[in-house]
Amino acid sequence: EKLTALQTELTESERKCSSLEETLKNRETKFEAETQAMKDAMEKLKSDHETELQRIKSKIQNMDKSQSKEDNDNSELVSENSMLKSENENLTKRLDSLQSDLTILK
Repeated sequence: EKLTALQTELTESERKCSSLEETLKNRETKFEAETQAMKDAMEKLKSDHETELQRIKSKIQNMDKSQSKEDNDNSELVSENSMLKSENENLTKRLDSLQSDLTILK
């Protein structure tokens, strides 16, 4: 009778052990899946960050090019403005001279 009770207890313990092993295996599988999902999410986040970083770098380069072009355009305008001022001064002197000549002729 004791033997039967011990055999029953052993069978029950083996069943519980098997059940615990199955539970552990399921939890390990779930943990591995969650770990892989987290790794995938981190890789995507890293990739998205790198893409955004490249987009920003490109935007900065375009802004630099645009600023450089604007600076060149401004430089050209300043040069042209200076030339027009000089030409205007020359024309004003010429006009003054012609008016003086006209006054003398009158």
